Amino acid sequence: MEIEIINSRRLTNALHMEFTSDRLGLFNKYGPDALKIRPQYDNFLLWANHEDACYKFVTKSILSEQKESADHARDTTLTGLLQGVNFMLLHFDPSFVEAAKRLKILLDTYNRPVAVRNLSYDAETAAITNLLQELNGKYDADVQLVGLNAWVTKLQEQNEAFRQLAAVYNEEQADRPELSLKDARTGVDTAYGDIVKRINASILIEGEQAYAPFVRELNALIKHYHDVLAQHQGRLKKEKNNTPAAES
Repeated sequence: MEIEIINSRRLTNALHMEFTSDRLGLFNKYGPDALKIRPQYDNFLLWANHEDACYKFVTKSILSEQKESADHARDTTLTGLLQGVNFMLLHFDPSFVEAAKRLKILLDTYNRPVAVRNLSYDAETAAITNLLQELNGKYDADVQLVGLNAWVTKLQEQNEAFRQLAAVYNEEQADRPELSLKDARTGVDTAYGDIVKRINASILIEGEQAYAPFVRELNALIKHYHDVLAQHQGRLKKEKNNTPAAES
């Protein structure tokens, strides 16, 4: 009797995290001292905690996607504002045209030499904030005349929403674990390998009786994850076979 082998590198981050938790549960159930793996267990527990911290950090990175979405929203509104001003340059009423010209000069100032939308996140937030101060101040009458006040209000809301998201994101980044999730997974796998070697060696030297219940339960767990991997590979193969071939 010996512990079965599994290539845990093929597991997704979520499955690997789950597998780590399941193994830790088994070690605690049977007792690291009873299994005579106390040093190896302590090392595994250390890396399991690292993996947990890294995994939680990665799963919270949805804030990054939300930040990108918020930036896209304000970019779209800013584009609409620019196009609205250009449209008003064609207005039949000369007063509308003059107001649009003044607004275009202002907007062009903020889009040279680099368009506001192409600036870094922080620089864009600052530029839009300054632009909004102008639009809500000196140029407010022109904005009202050409009917673009709703666009200005929306841009202000979206820029503030982005600023708040960016602040939360920056706080999150300050709590980033020192290790990467990849490094943590490698540490867990190495520590687990040491446990397997120790227990298999103990079985060889002492006999399997004291270790049989633990090994049977662990092997059943390993088989479960083998089955999960097989199902995942099967789905990937099916999806690949069902993908239409690219036209030549």
